[in-house]
Amino acid sequence: MLQKYGKYDYRVQLMRIFACFIVIGCHVRMDPVIGGGLDKELLLLHGFFDDGVAIFFMIIGFFLPAVREPFWKSTGKTFARILIPVLLLKLFIPILGGPLLHAVPSPEGLSPAEILGQFLTLNFLEGSYCTHLWYITSYLRIIILFPLLKLLTLDHPLSRKACGWILALNITGMVVTDLQVLLPSPFGTLGTFTILDAPVTYVILGYVLYKSQHLFQENKKYRFLLPAGMICVNTLRFLLQCVLFRESFENTHFYFWNTTVSLLFSVCFVCFFLTFPGNLSFSGAKIINYIGTKTYFIYLIHIVMYTHLDYCYGIKNRIYEITIGAVPNLLTKAGYDILYPALVFVCCLLAAAAIDCAKIPFRLLLHRPEAEK
Repeated sequence: MLQKYGKYDYRVQLMRIFACFIVIGCHVRMDPVIGGGLDKELLLLHGFFDDGVAIFFMIIGFFLPAVREPFWKSTGKTFARILIPVLLLKLFIPILGGPLLHAVPSPEGLSPAEILGQFLTLNFLEGSYCTHLWYITSYLRIIILFPLLKLLTLDHPLSRKACGWILALNITGMVVTDLQVLLPSPFGTLGTFTILDAPVTYVILGYVLYKSQHLFQENKKYRFLLPAGMICVNTLRFLLQCVLFRESFENTHFYFWNTTVSLLFSVCFVCFFLTFPGNLSFSGAKIINYIGTKTYFIYLIHIVMYTHLDYCYGIKNRIYEITIGAVPNLLTKAGYDILYPALVFVCCLLAAAAIDCAKIPFRLLLHRPEAEK
């Protein structure tokens, strides 16, 4: 079953696995604002679960030069691969929500006609299990822009200059946006001047970093400097968010992946994995690659999974009791933030593996030699 998974770049698959874990952690972590007070230990841990989406967008940029098929053919394949699972999720979750959660009624409370209506509108934001699917629309928009983005990968001075200018302008715009949030008027009244949005910026930056990976592999010091950089950036995020919380607990600007600190953290994260050789062969590579290819499915169903685990088995409370509930300190809070998303991730992965196993008999039938028919 794992035979075909030896061809992937294990570093990219590891990034996908960690990014997916971070996204799950972002959704299941505890709010640091408890009873009108701020838990600074939880806030410090938050910074490690903020940038999964940014990392996913950067990974898209790795493959910009690799797309060789005609645009409409590659786009059609991508849309089918991405949209079909989303549409199936949107169609079946409202119907199966009640039975899936046992005592909990269907979260949507919709009639069959209304479910079909939502299905046909392709609205990815409707329903309590679909709010995280905004990422799909951003991803598909990038796919549509692929012909323009590929122009930046041409081996031409104009392409390199355009790439540099786009990154410079958009990163400057992100810095200005962050300053607007931190500083009072009149600076806060200035508008930003980005020419593209944050997802496209991350895609282009991912392309540049992947293309330049030899720079990180040549100097082994990066393997120590980049993790230190992630810790420093997260400390900066913590301090900036503390400043905002002094004004209002509702201002969570630096939690989000489209800020400058998120960009810095994501760059350190991606570059750290690029310090390792891409052609390294080891026994666990196929397993890593298999899990990496399942991260999209895990991303789609993780909210359903942790809701099911919480309502039916009280997993959230049980993990809380053995971690924070036992001795509330930074270590046990970190344990909670790791154990809960890890359990959700593993359960989603098992569901993906079960589906793969269920497909095996059908594949054998479809590929059965004519002589046996």
